Amino acid sequence: MLDDIDILLQSKLEETKHKVLGLLSHTNVSEEFKTKIREMFNSDKSLFSGLQTAYSQNKYFFDHLGLVEPVEKLLCMKMRFRKHKGNRVLKFQRQCIYDFALLESLQQLMAYLPNQILQSHQRSDDLTSDTCECATYESHPLLSVENNSLEILLYYDDLEVCNPLSFRSIVHKIAIFYYTLRNLSPKYCSHNAAIQLVTVTKSSYLNNYGLEKVLKSFMERISVLEKDGAEFVVKGKKIRLNGTIWLTLADNLASHFLGGYKSLSSTLRKCRFCMAVAQDMKSKALENIYS
Repeated sequence: MLDDIDILLQSKLEETKHKVLGLLSHTNVSEEFKTKIREMFNSDKSLFSGLQTAYSQNKYFFDHLGLVEPVEKLLCMKMRFRKHKGNRVLKFQRQCIYDFALLESLQQLMAYLPNQILQSHQRSDDLTSDTCECATYESHPLLSVENNSLEILLYYDDLEVCNPLSFRSIVHKIAIFYYTLRNLSPKYCSHNAAIQLVTVTKSSYLNNYGLEKVLKSFMERISVLEKDGAEFVVKGKKIRLNGTIWLTLADNLASHFLGGYKSLSSTLRKCRFCMAVAQDMKSKALENIYS
C-alpha cells in the first residue's frame, strides 16, 4: 500500500515541478535558482524511506508523533469452545482491557495548546457560555480553589466494528472511554488532537465485570491527580497541576448504565428524569403529566 501511495505522490510532485518551472520561465530569476529547484524535485529518496515495516512505522510514531501505547490488562481467563478445522476445540480466551497512560496523554494536550491550559475562559458579563460559570463549579472543593486545575471531561460510548444490523453486532461491540479538557476553549474541544483515549474494552466485558474493575487504573490516577497533582512541562517550564473529573458525558443508554439503571431499549421506564413508562410515552406528550 505504501508503494502505491508513494507512486501517486511522486506523480503529483512531478506535475508540481513542471508547473513551478513553467511559472519561473516567465520571471527574471537566475538559471542557478532554477537548477536548485530541479534538484530539489529530482530527489531519488522515497517519501516513505525507512517506513516500509511495521516496526519502523511504530518507531516513527513514538519518536516524532508522541504515540502513547496502550497497556493490556487481563480481566479474566476463560475456557471457550472454538471451531478449528471443522472440530470444536477447547481454548483459553483472554478477556482484557486496554489502558492509556493518563499523565502522558495530558502532557500531549499541554503541548498541543499550552496557552489554553492556563487561561481562564470565564466571561466577564452575565451570560453563560461554559460549564465553568455555573453554581456547581463555584462550590467545587478543588476547582473553585485551584485556578489552574485540570478539568477532565470524561466521555463513554459504545461503537460497532461491523454491520450494526447483523446478528454478530452485539458480539463485537466495543466500549470506549475518552476525555478532553474543559480548560480548552469550547471551539477546540472537538478537535481530534484534543481528544484522548482512556480505556477500551468489549462492551460485554464492561457489563460482566462492572465499571469499578474496568476503570480501576484510571480512577487511581485521578485520585493521585486530585491529592498530590503531577508535574507537567508547559511552554518549556515545569509546573505542578492538580486535576479531577469535572463532568462525565454520555448518550441516554450509556448514562443509564453509568447511573446503574437498566440501559436496554426494552426496559419499562426509558427516562431516568421523568420515570415515564413505555406505554405512556406513546400517548402522553405533555411534560407536566410526568412531573
